[in-house]
Amino acid sequence: SADRIETGGSIFLRGGFTAKGAVRLPGANIGGALSCGGATLENPDGNALHADGMETGGSVFLRGGFTAKGEVRLLGANIGGTLSCVGATLENPDGDALSADGIETGGSVFLRGGFTAKGAVRLLGANIGGALSCVGATLENPDGSALHADGMETGGGVFLRGGFTAKGEVRLLGTKIGGDLECSGATLENPDGNALSADGMETGGSVFLDDGFAAKGEVRLLGARIGGQLACSGATLENPGGYALCADGMETGGDVFLRGGFTAKGEVRLLGANIGGDLSCIGATLENPDGNALHADRMETGGGVFLRGGFTAKGAVRLPGAKVGGSLDCTDATLENPDRNAFSAQRMVVEGGIFWRNFQKPPVGNVNFTHASASVFVDDGTGWPADRDLFLDGFSYKAFGPGMNCKQRLEWLRRQPSDWFFPQPYEQVIKVFKNAGREHDARAIAIAKRDDFCERGNLSRRHRLWLKLLRATVRYGYEPWRILGYIGVALAFALMVFNSGYQNGLIHPSKERVFVDDCYVDFDAGCGGWITEQLKWTDHRIRIPADYPEFNALVYAADAFFPFVNLHQEDFWLPKADGRRGGLLRFYLWLHIALGWILSTIAVLGFTGVFKKD
Repeated sequence: SADRIETGGSIFLRGGFTAKGAVRLPGANIGGALSCGGATLENPDGNALHADGMETGGSVFLRGGFTAKGEVRLLGANIGGTLSCVGATLENPDGDALSADGIETGGSVFLRGGFTAKGAVRLLGANIGGALSCVGATLENPDGSALHADGMETGGGVFLRGGFTAKGEVRLLGTKIGGDLECSGATLENPDGNALSADGMETGGSVFLDDGFAAKGEVRLLGARIGGQLACSGATLENPGGYALCADGMETGGDVFLRGGFTAKGEVRLLGANIGGDLSCIGATLENPDGNALHADRMETGGGVFLRGGFTAKGAVRLPGAKVGGSLDCTDATLENPDRNAFSAQRMVVEGGIFWRNFQKPPVGNVNFTHASASVFVDDGTGWPADRDLFLDGFSYKAFGPGMNCKQRLEWLRRQPSDWFFPQPYEQVIKVFKNAGREHDARAIAIAKRDDFCERGNLSRRHRLWLKLLRATVRYGYEPWRILGYIGVALAFALMVFNSGYQNGLIHPSKERVFVDDCYVDFDAGCGGWITEQLKWTDHRIRIPADYPEFNALVYAADAFFPFVNLHQEDFWLPKADGRRGGLLRFYLWLHIALGWILSTIAVLGFTGVFKKD
C-alpha cells in the first residue's frame, strides 16, 4: 500500500515479484519507471494493481510474463513514456481486466505479443501519444465489452491485427486516431450484439478490416470520418437478420473496398455515406434474403460503384438518390430477391455510364431505374428481369452501348408493368436513336409507343377506335404515305361502281338542259310538261349538248372523294333518285364522299405532322 508515494527514481516490482492482495499506488508520483516485468499479482475479488491518478516520468512495464488475477486499475494515470503490457495475462472474468479510463501516455500503449485479457480492457477517454498496438492479443469478455475505448485519442495508429481476437464488443465510439485503424486478419465475436462499434470515429489514415478479418456481430461505423480508405477485402461479416456492416453517414477520403471474397450475412448499410473514391464490391457475396443486401440510399461517391466480377446479392440492392461520380458497373452480377426489388436505383445520378451486361442469369425480382440518370446505358439483354418486373419511368441517358437493335430495345421497354403506361421511357429511346442518326429505329419505337398506349392506356372506347384508325392509315402520322394506298383502293373501287352505273343508265345529268330522243326539253321554259312527267319513270335515251361536260368515271370518283377540289363532274352528274339500284348507287355516293372527307383529312394532318405532336 503506497498511496501517493513520491520517488525520484523508478519502482521495480519485477523478476518474480509476487503479491497476493492488492498492490496500491493511487496518486503515486514516480520520477522514473514502474517496472513489473514478470510479476504475479493475485487478488481475484478486487484490485490486483490500483494506480489511479499515478504519474510517472518514464514508462510502465507490465510485461515479460506479467500476470494479474484481479483488476489492474490505471484510471487517470499520466505516464511519461509507454505503457507496455507485451505478453501479459490479465484475468478478471466478472469485471474489468484493465481499467485505464482517462489515461495519458507520452508514448504508445502495447497490448500485444500474446497479451491476454479475460475481462474488459477499458481505455475510455485515453490520450495516447503514440499508437495503440494490440497485435496478436486475445481479449475475452463475452457478456460485455472486450475493448472499451470510447473517446480515446491516439497520435499514431490503432493496431488490432495479426491474429487479434476479441470475444465481446470492441468499442471505439468517438475515437480520434492519428494514423490507421488496422484490423487485418482479426477475429471479433459478439453474435448477439456489436462486434465492432466505431460510430463517430475519426482517423487520419485508413481503416483496414481485410485479409481474413472476421466478425460475428454487427460492425458499426456510423458517422465515421476516415481520412483514407475503408478496406474490407476478403473480410467475412456475419450478423444474420441484422446489420453485418452499418456505416450510415460515413465519410472516407479514399475508396471503400468490399471485394476479394468479401462476404456479408446480414445487411450492408451505407445510407448517406460520402466516399471520396470508388465503392468496389468486385466478387463480393451479400446475403440477406428477407431484406436489403446492400442499402446505400443517398450515398455519394467521387468515383465509380463496381458490383461486378461475380458480385452476388441475395436480397435487395438499394441505391435510391445515390450520386455516383464515375460509372455504375454491374457486369457479371447476380441479383436475387424474389417478388421484391432486386435492384432499386430511383433518382440515382451517375456521371459516367451504367454497364448492365454479361449477367450470369437474369435478375430475380424487380429492377427499378425510375428517374435515374446516366451519360450512357450499356446492356446486352442478359440483365433484363422477367416481364413486368422492369421500371424505367423517368430514366434518362444520352446514348446506348453498341449491339442492341430496335427490336431488342422494344422488348426491353415492354418488360415494364402492363397495368399502366408511361410514355417517357419510349420517348427517351426515340431521342437517343434520333441523336444517333437512326431515324428508322426511332420511328419504329414511336409507333410501338402508340400501340402500347392504345393497349394499356386508360382510354375510352371511342378514343381507342380513333387510334386504331390512325394506326391503320398513317401509323399515327409517322408513315403518312400509307394512306395513299387506301385512297387508291377507294378510287379504284369507285371507278368500277360509277362506270357500271353510267353504262346501265343509273347516272343522269343533274343540270336542266338535256336531250331526250329527238325532242329538246327546256325545263326553264315550262313547255312540254307532259314530257317532264314521263322522264321520271321512262328509260328514254339521254343525249347531252356538245357543251355539256362529258361523264368520266375516274374524274367523277375523284371529284366526289376529295373535298378540297372541284373537277366539275359531281355538279353535272348524279345517280338516279328512283328505283332500288339508283337509290343504292346514290347511297354509295354519299358513303364515298364521307370516306373521302375522312381519309383526306387524315392524309393532310398526317403529312403536316399534326398527329405526331399528340
